[in-house]
Amino acid sequence: MSGCMYTYRHSSAQRDQGVFVAIVSVTWKISWTSNAASGGSLPSYTTSTFMAFTVDELQALVGSGVLI
Repeated sequence: MSGCMYTYRHSSAQRDQGVFVAIVSVTWKISWTSNAASGGSLPSYTTSTFMAFTVDELQALVGSGVLI
């Protein structure tokens, strides 16, 4: 699993249509095995889609007097 993440600093309320839009992609790394052959790898395959979502509320976390 990827450690990919993004921190939103504003809600989406003031954006066009009230949403943020992202392109989400997954890359599949494919291999195969068989009891009749040695196995192998196939070319990787990437799928992508658009995703719209709202960010309704933002909260600040404070630890040791430092905004995190």
